[in-house]
Formats: sequence, structure tokens, C-alpha cells
Amino acid sequence: LLDKYIIFFEGDTRIELPKISLPRINFVFIDGSHTYDDVMFEFNSIRSYQKKGDLIFFDDYNNIKFPGIVKAVDEICKNFNYDKKIIKSLDNKFVITTKI
Repeated sequence: LLDKYIIFFEGDTRIELPKISLPRINFVFIDGSHTYDDVMFEFNSIRSYQKKGDLIFFDDYNNIKFPGIVKAVDEICKNFNYDKKIIKSLDNKFVITTKI
């Protein structure tokens, strides 16, 4: 399944994301730069490829260490019709957002 359905893109998101030419992106794992501007750039680069039920997984949802991520994710959910589910580990939080 991994080889058939998952495509990995790795590199500088400002260079790599504009190269994407897919009809739809059902699942994205965002773990790049942890600034608000970069997270919003990454989201804005993929959001037009998502439909209802598609997912974005954000790493390091931590307002103390990475307030830019928290601000961006909360704004994405509020302004772009995504639901969020926070997942806690022993030392970290992750967020899965679902397009609704």
C-alpha cells in the first residue's frame, strides 16, 4: 500500500511544493519549519488539492515551544473548515485536521 498510495516529498517546501502536480492530496504530514508563515505557506500550497474527509497531520502542536504552529493550525481550522483532533504523547502533541 505504501508504494501504491503514498508519495514522499522531501526538501525545502518553498522549492518542492510548487512542483506538485497531483489531482488530489488525501493526506499530508507537515513537519517542516515551525514558524507561522511557513506552516501557512505549506497549507496554502496544498489546500486546493483537498476535499471533504481529507487529512493534514501537524507535528509539534505546542504553544510554548512552537506558538507559530498552534496559531496556524487554529487559524486553518477556524477559517478553512477543518476539524482538529489533538493527540498527546508523553512529551509532544500532534494534530490531525480533517476537511469538513
